Amino acid sequence: MCPGQRLGWPEERSDPATIPARAQRAFGAGSVTVGLVNEGGSTRQTGQTGQTGQTGRVGQVGQVGRRGNPQSLVSAATGGDRVALGRLLSLVEEAGEAAEVIDRLVVTGWPGAVVGITGSPGVGKSTLTDGLVSVLRGRGRRVAVLAIDPTSPVSGGAILGDRVRMTGHGADHDVFIRSVATRGASGGLTTTVPGLLRVIGAAGFDTVILETVGVGQIELDVAGVAETVVLVVTPGAGDEVQAVKAGVLEIASLFVLNKADLDGAAQTE
Repeated sequence: MCPGQRLGWPEERSDPATIPARAQRAFGAGSVTVGLVNEGGSTRQTGQTGQTGQTGRVGQVGQVGRRGNPQSLVSAATGGDRVALGRLLSLVEEAGEAAEVIDRLVVTGWPGAVVGITGSPGVGKSTLTDGLVSVLRGRGRRVAVLAIDPTSPVSGGAILGDRVRMTGHGADHDVFIRSVATRGASGGLTTTVPGLLRVIGAAGFDTVILETVGVGQIELDVAGVAETVVLVVTPGAGDEVQAVKAGVLEIASLFVLNKADLDGAAQTE
């Protein structure tokens, strides 16, 4: 059994031979070039959303959400209301009664493609994400970014600073960027990611870029939700022995050698 199957992927996602086709779906038509990067450098499923999961209790349970009725927020978000989308995501993050209602309302709302960006702290995941957003927008995609930031084990807070590197897309209505705290979860993501992805998909975003926290060898949760996993590495990340160790290297669909103008790039490549 290969690593992907152990993580619960569909069989296709576990087969390296399918990587080009999956990358094509994630990044759109045309060639996909994987190379060195220097330091500087689905169908919308909104039609049924309002009907799915409606029961006589939905309107009543929805009132528990202090930010508004979930059913009304879903209707507004699928119509393009970004404020309603943000409120829905906040309710999902709180994982309360309202989140359960939202999950029933958007049960069909998975994005057309989910691209996971993972790697160690400081390798340039957010810079790469920012560049990918520009490329995808150039191909007419509506793009959402979920940037996961670590929660402090000392204070319990999170800086939520990854989106600082993506401010150039702030005025683009077809780009939505959301920072999310891990809230103590391990594995590189947070436990509410599947619910967040369903809401974003219901809102009509074609592609979601899911950026993990800085990870080590065994933070592999991104492989369970992303169709394409991009592992970002930098020069000096280790020798041949390090490269054959089990873990995060086994789940990558694509490898990106970032900061390739630094010493050691040829060895890492």
